[in-house]
Amino acid sequence: MKQVEKKLSAFAVLVIVVFSAMTVSAWSINFDFSDNSGSYTNGTESPAHATGALSLTRDNWNVVVGDKTNGLVYATGAAATGVEIDFGKGINANATLNWAGSPDEYDLAPAGGIYDTVLMKDYIFANQWHVMPVRVRGLSAGRYNVFALARSGTNSLDALRKVYIGTGDDTVTIADLTEYDVAASTNIYEWTQDEDYILRRVSVTGPTQWVVVVLRNISNQYSEMPGLQIISTVNETVILIR
Repeated sequence: MKQVEKKLSAFAVLVIVVFSAMTVSAWSINFDFSDNSGSYTNGTESPAHATGALSLTRDNWNVVVGDKTNGLVYATGAAATGVEIDFGKGINANATLNWAGSPDEYDLAPAGGIYDTVLMKDYIFANQWHVMPVRVRGLSAGRYNVFALARSGTNSLDALRKVYIGTGDDTVTIADLTEYDVAASTNIYEWTQDEDYILRRVSVTGPTQWVVVVLRNISNQYSEMPGLQIISTVNETVILIR
């Protein structure tokens, strides 16, 4: 009897481990902003896939052009129940981000390379104070690598931008976020951190906390954002940030 109990216990542990791995892998989520040039519902042409942060089998995307509170999926294709995405436009007089505004979407002839893809050749943008904010909540507590796609390739590839990334509640301001500089793009045929995308690790305390990303174009052009990836670091095999 004891031997049977040991075998059953071992089997139960295996089931729990496998189930847990399946569960945590579903925490990663991909967003394609705009469907003007097609809907990127499945694909691996992205910085998170290229760096190895996200498995090539996690290829499901959410195509969104505005606020969405249901119907999203994780990168595995599983329903992202409780996850929502909210867009804004500009900054209020009190320095808080204006979440009442809505971005526009657009597409132009891309520069080629990684920009000539369904994901990158269309985008959402804001011209109000050149500030484009987006936030996501409903994620389980844990650490995430945030890949913010920082330019579309349809405007000047040497346009300078700033990206602000962090977490917070409804009153978060740009000053509460960490600021990153986006340099000119030097190679359109491969993903280059700090040129084509910005990567930052954040810690989420629970489903009510927002992951916030703000793009600001400081070259007096539109602030456009083609997409966003929020990748769970559970079972991380490639260490991107130390």
